[in-house]
Amino acid sequence: MRLPLDHLLTERTVYTVGAMAPRQSLFEQFRGAEASLAELNWLLLLRFKGAMQPCPDEIVYPGHADQYSVKVRFGRLGIVDILAGPNLTSPEIESIGDQIASELLTSSGTRIASVIPFAHLPVDGWYRHGNLLQILPAPKSAPRPISLMADHPFLLQFSFPTSSNWAVRNIRKATRGGEISLLLSGLLAGTVRRPVDSGRHHWTFVSRGSGQTLAAEYLQEGYVCPGFFDESDEWEPTEGMPQLPEVEAHDYYSRWAIDGESRFEIPRNLPELITGFYKLPAKLRDQFLRACFWFDLAGRFYVDSRSTAFAALVSSVEALMPPVSDGSACTACGKHVGKSISQQFVDFLDEMAPSAGEIEKARRKLYAVRSALLHGGRLLPSDYLGFSPGPGLADEFENMEQAQHLVRLVLATWLGRQVGPARN
Repeated sequence: MRLPLDHLLTERTVYTVGAMAPRQSLFEQFRGAEASLAELNWLLLLRFKGAMQPCPDEIVYPGHADQYSVKVRFGRLGIVDILAGPNLTSPEIESIGDQIASELLTSSGTRIASVIPFAHLPVDGWYRHGNLLQILPAPKSAPRPISLMADHPFLLQFSFPTSSNWAVRNIRKATRGGEISLLLSGLLAGTVRRPVDSGRHHWTFVSRGSGQTLAAEYLQEGYVCPGFFDESDEWEPTEGMPQLPEVEAHDYYSRWAIDGESRFEIPRNLPELITGFYKLPAKLRDQFLRACFWFDLAGRFYVDSRSTAFAALVSSVEALMPPVSDGSACTACGKHVGKSISQQFVDFLDEMAPSAGEIEKARRKLYAVRSALLHGGRLLPSDYLGFSPGPGLADEFENMEQAQHLVRLVLATWLGRQVGPARN
């Protein structure tokens, strides 16, 4: 008999190891409440050499709808249940339980991972946040751009909990690295973005021969650094290297432009923001990372479509907004009489970015563009004019620049309020 999901959530049938009845729950024995779904998936995938997903909330190992050994049921928050399949044996149950305990749930210490992201300005100093992360200039062997306004490589190191299982170790490294990259993208001025190994190709200009003849080649997007090691036991040394300059948070998030004298800097309250982020409940951490994701996506789409980039900036703000209140309904017509979503958006921006000079101007323009753009009523001029002269094109560049700065201010303000004294 097929048990409903709500039954599995509240009551699990537990058998002894030797019972071997199909649909036996192994949730407690395999410590499903403690295990990560992603890590358990790889452990079982490698063990059984395959898997399939017969329905949206189930995976069976190996990949056969009926003849499988383990079934994992999951929901939005992780593992719901782990069930024995018809092919699972008693010795396998004990072996898998031991493997989960040793490779997923027993500490194997930490390792230091290194990645090379890009920044809008050269990184000429270092910043260290306890035993969590370190920012450094790129290695001397790293290829660098020749222009100031470019993607400048730098070295980002971070610690992560390792495992004796190579797949689990790589999952943890990728998860921690993605999390920290998004966090820095939202909190540091300009653009801080991680390389994406998407396998995308582009037609690219290249120079060939001593005469520097210009040619075109279809090349894969990517970045490599000779002699680069992506994992180690220790942090890179910083002796003899200057620290990254610090700027008061108010000044840092209120600046609206860079020039030839600009340097890569950090806000003075960055340590408090990072520490506070990791003290937040998981739900709020996830909420902030979603907002950072949309902000990061806006930077990636800036060249391809500024309308899409602008929409992503709006989504970044909306990801941080409190749940929409249902309000009340008119007793005569039944229509909603509370604040509209647009008005709640306006009120939230007013709260996160109080009026002052350029901020007020940016907020007014963000209000004006938001509704028409997101409801398909318009595109920003560059999306159909390219860079040809036309109405509104000059304003678009200013609007986009101001919107990016405004949304980063909202991100920093929201996080600062979550981790500030008001929470104590």
